[in-house]
Amino acid sequence: MSHRNARLTVHGRREARPFKWTKTADQILDRICRYCDRISKPGH
Repeated sequence: MSHRNARLTVHGRREARPFKWTKTADQILDRICRYCDRISKPGH
């Protein structure tokens, strides 16, 4: 690993924040279902 990459890795970990979910599981699954319906139609 180069010196620059090592520095970026250390800096990134220091600035890291925990991931925060902004949608419920039901909202995510509903979005996936709508996407699948849309792409499974003819002509897509």
